[in-house]
Order: sequence, then C-alpha cells, then structure tokens
Amino acid sequence: MNELNDEQAAALLALEMAIVQLSLRSDPIEVLSAMRNWIARGGSQTGVLLAVLFLQDIALELHALSVLIPETNARVVISPMLVSLGSGRNSVANLAGFLTDLWAAITTASKTYTLPADLQRELRETFTSLLTMWARDAADTPFRSSVVDLFAALALGRGEMLRAEIEGLMRSAPFREGDVMQLFAADVRELLN
Repeated sequence: MNELNDEQAAALLALEMAIVQLSLRSDPIEVLSAMRNWIARGGSQTGVLLAVLFLQDIALELHALSVLIPETNARVVISPMLVSLGSGRNSVANLAGFLTDLWAAITTASKTYTLPADLQRELRETFTSLLTMWARDAADTPFRSSVVDLFAALALGRGEMLRAEIEGLMRSAPFREGDVMQLFAADVRELLN
C-alpha cells in the first residue's frame, strides 16, 4: 500500500473491514464465493487486488477468533474459515474456486509483468503459508477431511493449475513434521492418484 494515496488506502481498508465483518456475520466462504463475480467482471487486476487484501489481511482476520464461554470462563479459539469449510453446502468447491481465481490472477499479472516480482513471490508464499496454517489447524480436528478435500480440489481443478504447487507443498517440511501432518499429506496424495 506504499504507493497509494491516503484516500485510496482508506477506501481499501474500509473494503477489507467490510468483507471481514460481512464474513463474520454470515458464512465466510459464501462471501468469498460471491467475490468471484468481482474477479470475473474486473479481470486479473481485480483478482490481484483481492489477492493482496485476502492473503495479507482478510484471511488472518478470519483465521481464529477467541471466544469466552460464560459458563466456564474458558477461552476457546475457533476458526470461522474452518467452520465454514466444514459446513458442507459446496463450501470446499466454492473456496477452491475462489483461491484458484486468486492464483490465476497472480499468475496472469505475473506473465504480463503488471505485478512486481517481489509482490508476486510474497503473494505465492503467503498463499502456501495460508494453506499450511489451515492444514495444521485442521489436521487433528473434525474439519480435517474438508481441508484434505480442499487441497485435492485445488490440485485437480481448473486444468490442474495448482497440482504441482500442492504436490510440492505436501513434500515440504511442515508436512513431514509429526505423524498428524504426515498422515494429512498422505491423504491428500491418495486423493490425487
């Protein structure tokens, strides 16, 4: 956001906050799925803008909320994204479609040199870090199968655009740490075969 004037930065911050609040008040994946229409109408430039907003801020805002349970005074951390992903209703396909749209926008902008190499690298790294974070959070929970299905949907969708990325991620260090993550990676690989 360094190259934006104050008015533009304020507008993007307001948009980001509105998306987060709308997501928290309804279903995050339904909100993100609706944003696919923005990308379809606005093209890769809109997709890159949404990638920057989502990957650098919105996803983290929707990652974990701390809730105080009044009866026990216990604090529980929940992930609105994982709850939404595990809710069914085409949530895996919808989130995979949104994420693939972001990846495609980043890739298109990279090929046309409209996206600086540093930002391209940062967005791709943030993308895979986000997937890793979701896998870790879900690996030993009831949401695990939905996240495994998401990884498979990302790898197999849109002409297997993300297959090499997902396969590489399954071979990366975080997915070799401990039995739970190794089993997660094995389950994803099984769905890809």
